[in-house]
Amino acid sequence: MAEKRIRISRPEEKFIYIDKAVGKLLPSAGESELKVLLYALCEQEFSVSEAAAYLKLTVGEVESALCFWRGAQLLDTEGADRPSSPAKLSLFQSYDGELLAKQVEENPTFKALCDYMGKKLEKLLNKNDLNSLFYLFDYVGLSAEYLMALTEYCVQKGKRSMQYILKTALGLFDEGVDSYETLEAWLCRKRSADDNIRRLAATCGWGDRELTANEKKYVRHWFEEAQASYELVHLAYEKTVDAIGKVRLAYMNKILDSWFEKGYRTPEEVNSGRQETKKTPESSSSFDADDFFAAAVKKGMSSDDE
Repeated sequence: MAEKRIRISRPEEKFIYIDKAVGKLLPSAGESELKVLLYALCEQEFSVSEAAAYLKLTVGEVESALCFWRGAQLLDTEGADRPSSPAKLSLFQSYDGELLAKQVEENPTFKALCDYMGKKLEKLLNKNDLNSLFYLFDYVGLSAEYLMALTEYCVQKGKRSMQYILKTALGLFDEGVDSYETLEAWLCRKRSADDNIRRLAATCGWGDRELTANEKKYVRHWFEEAQASYELVHLAYEKTVDAIGKVRLAYMNKILDSWFEKGYRTPEEVNSGRQETKKTPESSSSFDADDFFAAAVKKGMSSDDE
């Protein structure tokens, strides 16, 4: 698909008008910002890749510069898409302090967002905080409602850093979680998984300690990626402990992956599938759930899976 072209609006074809506000932004504008501004005003219509090639800048540098001038309301970049991968762009020093202060004063939605963030993070937002927040709100295009809901979740996890919220928001955006509706669905899954992980930690006797990297790998696979129910994982836990007398996540994982492959999502489906297997004429040689578990344990006992 052809790259989208950006059209810059200006009063006359033969003249370039530069607003007085540009002078106030010069101290915070870098070489790439100035190059892109002059190029945009001269060319009027172009693609990001064309500008990058002509100015000998990266695509990210051009997008960041356009963000700077669009945020200053000096360029109207008609047709410009939101970034496909904002995490790769320059996030700081993109907005002038005076511009940010003006947005807080004159944009009621952004002001309400800043007030909310200050209360939730229990701090007075500094310039970097405001820069990051306005970047997400203005350039990435995340709504105030989205950012408030995400912040609430992060705070509940004990994360009150704007940097953590910024990183999380950009990561979700890259995954396609880019609207309040998709965020709500993600939060629902995440909270359910977090609750199931806490229940499993209590069952396994892990207490409130931080999970190891190996433990996180398994529980996230079960509860986040596969979206397994707690009851199904607990059944795998019971089978493991009954067989070898202790918790071995590698063995539990072998059982659960076998059930996932067969489409089993509940303990009832596991038991039903096992009964159906035993009813077949080939039941003496069938490889049902219990047979698989026995083989998995035997194989695991001879290898160091964890």
